[in-house]
Amino acid sequence: MDPSPIPESIRQQLLRAVETHSKTLEQYAYSLCGCEHRARDAVQETFLRLVKRQNPIDPEARLAPWLYRVCRTRIIDHFKKECRMTYTDQFPETYPEATDSRFPNH
Repeated sequence: MDPSPIPESIRQQLLRAVETHSKTLEQYAYSLCGCEHRARDAVQETFLRLVKRQNPIDPEARLAPWLYRVCRTRIIDHFKKECRMTYTDQFPETYPEATDSRFPNH
């Protein structure tokens, strides 16, 4: 099922927002996380949030602060998620035999 189409006026505002803010927003995200891929992901997620907004974009509103705040939150959320993750390379590939290791000479 296709999502509801975006009205042309809102679509044009979104395209303008992406053209105007994507480069500087990506630089900002990179300055926060130091990873180009993570920065791009955060910017993409930021613009997705803009598309999914319930309220239309007010032409008089200052969009840039909202975009930067959302992008910063995306980066923070990613770091929080990463801290909760357990990487499999932290575990040994082989496990010791089921012997009693307290007495290695026996």
